[in-house]
Amino acid sequence: MVLLACEGAALVGCVRVSRVAPEMAYFGMLTVRPTRQAGGLGRALIAAAEAWAAERWGARAMELSVVSVRTELIAYYERRGYRLTGQSKPFPEVLDPPLVLAVMEKPLA
Repeated sequence: MVLLACEGAALVGCVRVSRVAPEMAYFGMLTVRPTRQAGGLGRALIAAAEAWAAERWGARAMELSVVSVRTELIAYYERRGYRLTGQSKPFPEVLDPPLVLAVMEKPLA
């Protein structure tokens, strides 16, 4: 499911949310138009994804993956209640140097 944030006919943000297990959802591809960043729209989209997963699927936790070297993004998600799990995943593209995705999780209940 992709949740959209629009102002009139203009798309200003979106987030993808999916069910990965009976009680676990995943969000990714959080995007906010640069002119709308730092105004709470990203926070609102995350909250909408969490509410969607909890209400529609009964999810009790939400997971995300973030590039491990993007410490500012990890800090952003930590301020939203997410915690590093200690798990990692390979980046889906082969790059040089290779990137690693850190897994973060937040309880929803």
